[in-house]
Amino acid sequence: KAQAIATVMEAAKLISLKTDQVQFVVVGDGSELEFAKKTAQENALKNIFFFGRKTLGDMPGLFKRSDALLVSLKKDPIFARTIPSKVQAYMAAGKPLIGSLDGVGSQVIFGSKSGFCTAAEDSVGLADSILRMAELSEEKRAEFGRNEHSYFSQNFRKDVIIGQILKYLELHKG
Repeated sequence: KAQAIATVMEAAKLISLKTDQVQFVVVGDGSELEFAKKTAQENALKNIFFFGRKTLGDMPGLFKRSDALLVSLKKDPIFARTIPSKVQAYMAAGKPLIGSLDGVGSQVIFGSKSGFCTAAEDSVGLADSILRMAELSEEKRAEFGRNEHSYFSQNFRKDVIIGQILKYLELHKG
């Protein structure tokens, strides 16, 4: 429920009215899977495919075959204060990001120049971001990927984070 699947489904529906060149691949078996499948069936969406649960080892191959990776969250003050772990995983993969989230997560996407982001639960904005990404050249998408991979290396590697924690603890010794 935290991932605002209704927003993604509405964006898929809006995109299906404009083009058949954009496809969504949904991986996982979360609590909203049946809702998503039912929505796709009721709206005769031919641009969305459900792959079910995959192992962690399957994900790099799926990421590699994707043109862009999507992260969405519900509009909620607590979610605006967090960076979803999938953002770091996507950044490590070096694929362009499309986000529908608020706060820190959106700041990371904008700050890293790794893709497009719209407000949480904004299905129209999300559809527009996806269509904009689809229209970009491979080189521009690759540039987004390089930007985010660089940002990930500078900010999210384990040794960097441990160093930041140690520095914080050193500064705040009792």
